[in-house]
Amino acid sequence: MPGIDLHGMFGMATIAAAATQVLLHMIQVLITQALDDGVLQVTPPILCRVYRTLSRGLVNLVNATKIKNTRFPYPCAQIINIFLMLHMIWTPSMISFTIKVPRLAVIVSFSRCLACSP
Repeated sequence: MPGIDLHGMFGMATIAAAATQVLLHMIQVLITQALDDGVLQVTPPILCRVYRTLSRGLVNLVNATKIKNTRFPYPCAQIINIFLMLHMIWTPSMISFTIKVPRLAVIVSFSRCLACSP
């Protein structure tokens, strides 16, 4: 990129809040410069696919960041924990009432509670 030295580009990439967007822009600029200089000899449909793939990757990264930053509501998490505890208490007692063989009851209740634990 004219006007910005290598140290400045890496400084922008590490300091900026959107480092991935800055790096993606740098990659696109380098591809375009290489194409203009004749270093990169690619047909336009393939080059279009390269730019589209870079764009889709960035969109997927932004979507994953949105999902990561969305917090799960605290009351819902507590209700799920309470229900799991009730399940771990209620299931072995019901299984012990229905299955008369003690070893089989232990195996069934352990596997059932283990399958539902977080």
